[in-house]
Amino acid sequence: MKQPLPWFFALCLLAVCGGLVAQCPNPQNTLNISTGFNPLTSTVGQPNTFDPMWRLVQSPVPPPGWNINLGGPAYIIPQSSSWHAAGSSSQYINAFNTNQSVLNNWSLSTLPYIFEREFCICDPGGGSDPSPVAIDFSLHADNWAEVYLEDPAGNLTLLYSQQFQYTTASFLNPADQYSGTYNLTPGTYHLQLHLRNQQVVMGVALDGTLTSSGLISDLGCHPYGAIAGIVRNDCDGDGSVSSGDAMKNGVPVKLYDASNNLVASTFSDQNGFYFFESVPAGTYRVEEILNDPDWQAVLPASGAHAGIVVSEVEMAQLDFLNRHVSWAGGGNTVPCALPLSSPETLEGAPSAIMRLFPNPSDGAFQMTLELFSRQAVVVEVSDLKGAVHHQQELGTLSAGNHQLDLDLHLPAGIYLCRVTVGNDILHQKLQVH
Repeated sequence: MKQPLPWFFALCLLAVCGGLVAQCPNPQNTLNISTGFNPLTSTVGQPNTFDPMWRLVQSPVPPPGWNINLGGPAYIIPQSSSWHAAGSSSQYINAFNTNQSVLNNWSLSTLPYIFEREFCICDPGGGSDPSPVAIDFSLHADNWAEVYLEDPAGNLTLLYSQQFQYTTASFLNPADQYSGTYNLTPGTYHLQLHLRNQQVVMGVALDGTLTSSGLISDLGCHPYGAIAGIVRNDCDGDGSVSSGDAMKNGVPVKLYDASNNLVASTFSDQNGFYFFESVPAGTYRVEEILNDPDWQAVLPASGAHAGIVVSEVEMAQLDFLNRHVSWAGGGNTVPCALPLSSPETLEGAPSAIMRLFPNPSDGAFQMTLELFSRQAVVVEVSDLKGAVHHQQELGTLSAGNHQLDLDLHLPAGIYLCRVTVGNDILHQKLQVH
């Protein structure tokens, strides 16, 4: 198996990316930074799809049965009847594919949800002179949000904070407005939305622009795209995606290049979500693996999206819909949540399963490995710049469950836990607060 893509390169900073600053993709003078807006097509995304620019980078611990797509795209959600629109070019986004809340993180002692959007200050001449950048936006949030600017060194500047009180004014017109100008040197920057909520419903919408006399670019100073999608069960057997279709976890998804070489593998999570990040521009095939005679692919019927062209800074959403063979004539005769075969019985499945707990953590966490055969195991923990903070050879381990307790005293941030099991490589993100 080929090694998965080095996804942490997609979040590299100026000090790491060096000369990439001069190679900003699609530089221009104005960027639309609205949540739910796709600047490549100049269209507003539809609910129940992914935001192509804003991603979830921090979350409180989710309730049992819920899963967080940490590092993946935010969900564009339906606008609640109680909310006003923040502007004409935006949609509300959430950590979950619903406008309903599942967690109360109103207290300042708990973690906020953090959504992040990259942009790049360009200098084709390779210099370091600053450019004035005007930041303008309107903001609605249920229930409270702050907006920050993160520079290439990771320093945060608070741009705007809504009044910290439980009130409907945070998501009703007139919207909170902000306008400011900053002199920014070339490099990769991030806008951050910090969201807190008191149950009932949850979402945040920002409608705004960046404007500069210099050159600015969507995403960061790197020529990569991404592929993400959702795997569903066709619960009503109608052959199309509908609101009652269940998300399906544990489905292997593979990414192949134009020469049919395996580039990366992953599994759908508890929300049916899968994600390939830092995909170089090119043509790809994305295939789900249904090695179970009782299940069949519906959309696409072949179980694969072929001829997918990924361009720089683009995120392609490719979903899969499946059904149990007993539904072929219409009518659900088995529970919609009937599982697929367990991962270890599926063709293309990895030789182990990795779990991290707690995640998020304070740097002390437990890694559990379930090996399906006797394998040599190496554990590595790196930050988003690629720096290795821990590496450990565990030797050859027998099939079964193995536990590793780690206390790495890591600074707050997102890390990549990489475990080499024989010829397979497992990746999982770890959040340290």
